[in-house]
Amino acid sequence: MQPAVRYGLAELAAGAPPRHVLAEVASISYLMGMGFRYEEALRMVEMWEDRGFLRSEESEETTEK
Repeated sequence: MQPAVRYGLAELAAGAPPRHVLAEVASISYLMGMGFRYEEALRMVEMWEDRGFLRSEESEETTEK
């Protein structure tokens, strides 16, 4: 899981919303636990993000109101 953790720390350092980073890291870690290599898992999670399956913190706040 170290690559996923390092990815998350880099995302936080770049200013990404913590809730979003946690969702990404959890998703990557889940996929790695299911047998995907880190690179594959990251690619899949980024694809989910591009397709709107991982919402940003801002869109969650808008939806909750």
